[in-house]
Amino acid sequence: MSVSCNDFFELLLLLKLLNDEVNHYFGKYSLRLGLSLSELQILWIVSLSNETTFLEIARLTGQSKNEIREVVTALEADGLVQQIHHSDSPRCTIAATHEGRSLIGELPSVVDRMCARMKDSQEVQDLLHTSRQVVEVLKGADYLRLIGNRVEQMKQVSF
Repeated sequence: MSVSCNDFFELLLLLKLLNDEVNHYFGKYSLRLGLSLSELQILWIVSLSNETTFLEIARLTGQSKNEIREVVTALEADGLVQQIHHSDSPRCTIAATHEGRSLIGELPSVVDRMCARMKDSQEVQDLLHTSRQVVEVLKGADYLRLIGNRVEQMKQVSF
């Protein structure tokens, strides 16, 4: 069965609605923390590993490096992340501070409340599986590996 233009348009609309709903929940949570949704998203990504580059964040969020620099600067001013400038190269990485990791540690309870409305967790697993297939076709396996690596890191991190 082939995919039509109408299928992709419907997918676009459904993804927009899903994105809006998830942003609504995380947006409320980020406001309680005094963060923007973008700050919360970047803090979460940074908290999943010891150090993260601006390029990795850009690939995961779709934001420009300049936008990310602004958010990282704000997070750093709040004491939630630190920029690490490497003396042996022009490379700069970002790491979450203890305070930043503590804030992210509260996220699972927010997600649990959000998902409590869903009747079957298999629905989410099916959506994830299908989404991975679509991303691999449209963006390539590198994006899947990058996201997969972050998910595996998340499973190993104890906040």
